Amino acid sequence: MNLKENETFRNQIEECTNILQSAPNDCNALNKRGVYRFYLNDYDGALDDYKTAVKKDPKFIKGYFNIARLYQDQREYEKALDNYKLAIEHNPMFAEVYCNIGIIYTEMDKRDLAIEYLTKSISVNPQMSIAYNNRGMVYKDLKKYSDALRDLNTAIKLDNDNAFYWANRGLIKKATGDHLGSIFDFSKAIDLDPTRATNHLNRGIALYLTESYYKALVDFNHCLKWNIKSSDAYYYRGLVRFRLKDFKGSEEDMVNAYNNSKERRKYTKIESNTINGKHIFSETKPTRVAN
Repeated sequence: MNLKENETFRNQIEECTNILQSAPNDCNALNKRGVYRFYLNDYDGALDDYKTAVKKDPKFIKGYFNIARLYQDQREYEKALDNYKLAIEHNPMFAEVYCNIGIIYTEMDKRDLAIEYLTKSISVNPQMSIAYNNRGMVYKDLKKYSDALRDLNTAIKLDNDNAFYWANRGLIKKATGDHLGSIFDFSKAIDLDPTRATNHLNRGIALYLTESYYKALVDFNHCLKWNIKSSDAYYYRGLVRFRLKDFKGSEEDMVNAYNNSKERRKYTKIESNTINGKHIFSETKPTRVAN
């Protein structure tokens, strides 16, 4: 958040406060002030405004929704679900609520319930691209790749300029072994958002798997430009440099991969020696994809 946005939000809070001085039961003003407090990371203040709004008007749906969103962001999922379900009681056609409940059940590893609620969201609003995206990624986790691709195709059709959708379809194609298809999708995601490091990482992995080593190297360099501590980028760049016979660079990358990883054991110990003029290098096959 920049200083200009910060000032704008504070001005909006002051404006809402002035409205509430003359109209203390204005739930929209309470809700709006809560939203801007949330933007300023004043979560307690935001929650107080939302709760005051629904206390004054028990049918104020926006209040329940925003209470739930705040709890969801704080990973207090049961409290979030309780408030989303209160919102549904007052408006059973609230597609965003069903979608967010589906997201929560995904986070809780209750994938059947996630699919159920994401499907409800789509039935209420067939144009809701994010619900197709989220359901598609649940199908991916369940290895139902045909269903996953169908949903991501629909999400992209509905919102062709969403970089996340292109990247997610790329992950699904990668999981099915369609590396060329995944390269196409990651490239589209990068065109839309060139600063997202994971898109360069994932395209680089796909390029590595298709033996396009020089192109992969460029992507891993870009990834590290945006995220200097990406252990995966160091690891896969190390593999690429080994293939290109840059053994010193490869070893340096493997050390950086190990040092920057929170789970260092996931990286194979790399040993390099020169025996009878041949460079010996032990590696595991790159089956891990960064999500």
